Amino acid sequence: MSKKRVLIFGFDGATFDLIKPWIKQGKLPAFAKLMKEGTYGELKSSPDTMSPSAWASFSTGKNPGGHGIYNFMDIIPGTVDMHYLNSTHRDGETIWGALNKSGKKTIVLNVPMTYPADKVDGCMITGWNAPNIKSKGFTYPDSLIDDILKEQGDYVLFPTVKRHMVKDRPDLALKEIHNEFDLKTSVTRTLMKKYDWDFLVTVVLATDQVQHYFWHFMDKKHRDYVEAAKEFEDAIYGIYKRCDDFVTEILATLDEDTTIIVMSDHGNGINQGGVQFMVPWLSKIGMMADFKNTPPSLVQNPLLWSKSKGKRMLKKQYVWLNNHLSVKAKGFLNGLFPGIRDRVESSWRLSAVDWKKTKCFFHYSPRVNLKGREPFGIIEPGKEYNEILDLVIQKLYESRDTVTGECIVDKVFKRDEVFHGAHIDEAPDTVVWWKEGLVISGIISTDINGKEVVITEKDIGDPRTGNHTPYGIFIGKGKEFRKGVEVKGLEIIDLAPTVLHIMGEPVPSEMDGKVAKETFTDAFLKSRPIQYTKGDGDNAPKNEQSYSPDEEKTVEETLRGLGYIE
Repeated sequence: MSKKRVLIFGFDGATFDLIKPWIKQGKLPAFAKLMKEGTYGELKSSPDTMSPSAWASFSTGKNPGGHGIYNFMDIIPGTVDMHYLNSTHRDGETIWGALNKSGKKTIVLNVPMTYPADKVDGCMITGWNAPNIKSKGFTYPDSLIDDILKEQGDYVLFPTVKRHMVKDRPDLALKEIHNEFDLKTSVTRTLMKKYDWDFLVTVVLATDQVQHYFWHFMDKKHRDYVEAAKEFEDAIYGIYKRCDDFVTEILATLDEDTTIIVMSDHGNGINQGGVQFMVPWLSKIGMMADFKNTPPSLVQNPLLWSKSKGKRMLKKQYVWLNNHLSVKAKGFLNGLFPGIRDRVESSWRLSAVDWKKTKCFFHYSPRVNLKGREPFGIIEPGKEYNEILDLVIQKLYESRDTVTGECIVDKVFKRDEVFHGAHIDEAPDTVVWWKEGLVISGIISTDINGKEVVITEKDIGDPRTGNHTPYGIFIGKGKEFRKGVEVKGLEIIDLAPTVLHIMGEPVPSEMDGKVAKETFTDAFLKSRPIQYTKGDGDNAPKNEQSYSPDEEKTVEETLRGLGYIE
C-alpha cells in the first residue's frame, strides 16, 4: 500500500498573467492538465510582496508580523546599522518541522531564507541567502554538498544575471539562468530517488530571474521594448516551458496517491521603478534631509565630517568591488568572513541622513524617524507619528508621473492594516503598492507646504525591467482537490496549514493561515475534519553569529590586507 505524500513545485515569481494565455495557445500542457484535473487560483503574497517575507510565510503559515522576517536586511535596534536576516531570525515552526515531529520524512530544496539549514529528518539544501555553497549549514547533512559536487561537478546559489545585463550581455545572462535551472532540477531528481520522503518542496529561481531582467524583451508595452531583439523575445516563455517539462517528467515517476501543489511566492510584471525615486522624493517634499547637499562641517564637527567622508569612500570602493569581483571571489571572501558584508553595507546606507532634520526616511519604504525606536528620532509617538505618516501617505497618493500624468501609486497600507503578531514592532511603517503597468519616468508632487516639486533624479539604478506583483499562483492536484475549479481568496500563509491537513496532521493554532477548504471535495472534508494543536511557537535556533569588537578589528585588518576595503 502506497503512503500519502505531498510534492510542492515552487516557481518563484510565476504568474497566471503569463500562464493562462500560453495555456490557451497550447504551449504549457503540464500546467493545463494540472488545472483541468485540479483546483487553482491566485495566491496572495505577503503584504510587501518581498521574497524573504513571502517565503518565510510559506514556511511557517504566519504573517510577517508573526515570523519576524520582512526583508533581506533590517536595522539593528538602537543603531543606524543594518544586518542580513536568515533562518535564525525566523520565529515559527515550519511545515517540515511539524511533519518531522510526526515521524514524516522531508526533502527541502532551495527554499529562500532557510540558511542555515534545519536538522531535518531527510535532507535540505538552503536558499540564496547563504554566503556560498561551502558555508557550514548550506546543506543538511553538511556532507550533502560534497556528494552533489562529486556527482555533478558544480552547484550554484543563483545565476549572476545582473552582472551580465549591466554589461549588455543578455546572452550570457540567459545562459546562466538555464545552467542554474539544469543544476537544481538535476539535484531534485537525484535526491528524490536517493532519500525516502513524505513531503518534498523544490524551488526554481529561474522564473524570477528571467522575468526580472528579460521582461522588456517580451512586453511590447514596456518603455524599453526593443523590437529588433527577437532572439530574447521568448526568453521568459523558454523558462516556463522548461518548468512545464520538468513537472511532466517528475509526475511520471509518482503514484496517484501523491498530491501535487504548484505555487509561487508572488507574481511578476513591469518594474514600475518607484523605489528608485523615494529618497529624492522624501527630500524634495521636505520630509528627509541628508548630507549629500549639506555635508557636515570639518571645522564645526570634524568627527562627523571624517566619519561621513570615510563612509562615502567606503561605499564607492564597495560598489566597485561588488560590480567587478566574480561571484566565486565574493563568495570565497564572504565565506571566510561571514557578517562582513552586513557591516560594510550597513556602514554607509544610512550614514548620509541628517537625522536632526529628518521626519521620515527610506528603508525599503517610507519610515518615520520615531523617538524611542530610531537612535536619533525626532518624531513623538502617538499623535505626531500618525500626522507624519498620514501626510506622507497623502503625498504618495497625490504624486503623478511626469510624462503620463498618471497616479504612480495603487495602494498604501499602514503597518497595522497588513501586519500582526509578536513582531509587529519590527514591521515597516508603510507598504506601497505601485500602479501596475506604469514605468515611472519622474514624479510630480507637492511638498509639505503645498508647493509643486518635480523629481527626476534617482537614488539608485535598477536594471530589472520586471518586478514583483501581489498575486502568485496556486494549483493543487490530488484525490483531495476538486477538479477544474478556480477558487478565490487564497493566500501564501494558507499553504502550510493546508499541507499539514492533507497529510493528516493537526494545524498549530498559532499559524495565521487557514486550511483552504474551498479547494477540497466534499467527501474529503467529511472524512477528515480539521484538527488544531498548540504548536511550539518559536522553532528557530537563536544562535545568531556575530563578531566581538576584537574579532571585528582582526577581520577588518585582514580585509585591508586582501584589498577588499580601503
